[in-house]
Amino acid sequence: MKALAKSAVACACLFALTNSGCAGKRPERIPSEKAVAEAASAPIDSPAGPAGTRPEEGRKPPTAPGAAIAREAARLEPEPEPKADFGELSRAADPLAHLTDPGEGWTSFKPSAEARIIYVSSSEGDDANDGLSAAKPLKTIARGFAKLRNGQSDWLLLKRGDVWYEPIGSMSSSTVKSGRSEKEPTLIASYGTEGARPLLKVGDHGFGLRVAINRPGKARNIAVVGIHFYDQKGDPHSEEFVKDREKRGAGISWASPGENLLVEDCRFEWMSGGAIQGRSPWKGQPDDVLRNVKIRRCVAAYAWSSKGHCQGFFFGKVDGLLLEENVLDHNGWCLETGDLPTWFNHNVYITISCDKVVARGNIVARGSTTGIYCRTNGILEDNLCLDNSPSLNLGRIKPPRPGGVTGRIAGNVVIGALERKNLKRSIGGGPAIELGNVNRKGVAVENNIVIGTGRERSAAFVLAPLGVGVHNVAVRNNTVYNWTRCLSWVGVPGEKLEKPNLSGIAVEDNLFQVQHAAQADQPIIRTRDTDADGCGFAMRSNVYFFAPDNKECVQVKGNRRITLAKWLQLAGEEGSRIREVEFADPGRDAARYHGTLGREATVESFLAEARRQSKFNWRPEYTAGAVIRYVREGFRPKTDLGERQVR
Repeated sequence: MKALAKSAVACACLFALTNSGCAGKRPERIPSEKAVAEAASAPIDSPAGPAGTRPEEGRKPPTAPGAAIAREAARLEPEPEPKADFGELSRAADPLAHLTDPGEGWTSFKPSAEARIIYVSSSEGDDANDGLSAAKPLKTIARGFAKLRNGQSDWLLLKRGDVWYEPIGSMSSSTVKSGRSEKEPTLIASYGTEGARPLLKVGDHGFGLRVAINRPGKARNIAVVGIHFYDQKGDPHSEEFVKDREKRGAGISWASPGENLLVEDCRFEWMSGGAIQGRSPWKGQPDDVLRNVKIRRCVAAYAWSSKGHCQGFFFGKVDGLLLEENVLDHNGWCLETGDLPTWFNHNVYITISCDKVVARGNIVARGSTTGIYCRTNGILEDNLCLDNSPSLNLGRIKPPRPGGVTGRIAGNVVIGALERKNLKRSIGGGPAIELGNVNRKGVAVENNIVIGTGRERSAAFVLAPLGVGVHNVAVRNNTVYNWTRCLSWVGVPGEKLEKPNLSGIAVEDNLFQVQHAAQADQPIIRTRDTDADGCGFAMRSNVYFFAPDNKECVQVKGNRRITLAKWLQLAGEEGSRIREVEFADPGRDAARYHGTLGREATVESFLAEARRQSKFNWRPEYTAGAVIRYVREGFRPKTDLGERQVR
């Protein structure tokens, strides 16, 4: 773990693979410099492409998804660029309307009277210009970045649809570009009325934005909005891919104390970094911290690294972290380049040095292992988790956070935990939600839906009393359907804050339904260290089912097996029963949801569209909330289960 904390980096890439190669269709290929020039001369109103295709956010790519194993993608005509809805057409014609009046759900910005607004365009700019108007933009980002002033809340705006082969720049103690306040930040964003996010091809530089400041220096009040960071040399499907190159670097690499960092509507793909840490890079002190970090509506996908660990996002020494409505897909591994999945790589990694974490409304899919690995106090709610292993982790880690953790895991939908392979051993297979090292403030695990695929090897809910043990946890009003195991814990009854004690655990009003046991030898309940009549849990009003119903599907201390009926008798579960629950439509998942939109009914196709989300192409139907509502309707019991049962 020390090695992980030292070298972990957060990456964002774009690459869909299963254990045997590419999963479904390939991701879009980004054009080379020559192709960019060709695309720039094409008419804007080019005709739409074949039915069912959509280029990335309105950019005119020369290539599109091809066969799963094909090395070249088929050419197709671009379709019209999606238009943003900013209300009145007159406002949509304003090149800054998407910043000053962006619409519901987006952060709005107003330039201060003293702010310097710097325009940069690779297609129309000239570094001999002053760059202070859209009519006379600069050409290079470096020239524009140099004009930003510290403490003045200046804006650096890149033209939409343009492409650069350079990063934004680096900030040090002497070159920091802090804004005045959270409401008047230094803003790095875009301008224009058409085109995709500005595209930064940073394969030769290894980073998109670097902030490295030693204390007592700090970086404050910085917003990065609507920028596309891309390592074209790390993309196996790019014409600019370089094989056997050391691939490291960062989309955004932040190592500085400070406050108020906003990253919104950015896209990170094929990058090898994105670490955001409050510590100073070379002389970190215990009191170094970065306060109030918001990552909103970004896409981070297909991360991989040839050296060191790799995450979609990595956070350390952050106090106050919001992850909201992001799409995080296939981070931490890339089979085509030999970066195999490991236990050390995740879609999101949040270290024990962070605090006050909220992860809400994210789509988190196909991580190397964990979807959201939160080692500290946190609220994980309303996330859609697809094929991670595990999907959500709160507090379970060695070494644990001193004093334990508290929080809530609520309203999430977890579907599947596919086993992955590497050269040494197989990894994955669950669990869905795991927690450990929980202090007396407790954790509520409630209103989650966990849907198995038959490949899971661990339980839907796992309690592991590391550190201070597990105390005052309420597992209630959850539905588990066809996950091989439903509930598992280790440890013994005990009030003291120490391993392996368990106290104040309530498991109530859950539907634990294994109606199609793909692995019939797996227990629906597993208690490693206790018998049924001595676990110390308050278990009541749960509805169990395991087919066949006479199976000894509960494993207790000493690996002894008993039936569910015997478990209920010995455990004294008040109001619990064995009953097969008929749901309205339990076959609902992300693939079927996508079919209801008239699109291809596969998870890969759904995720491909979700990765195309942007401010200029925002579709509510490709948010976590839309899929969660669809799935939740399918898991409404068709019969009345009583006042206290799950609805």
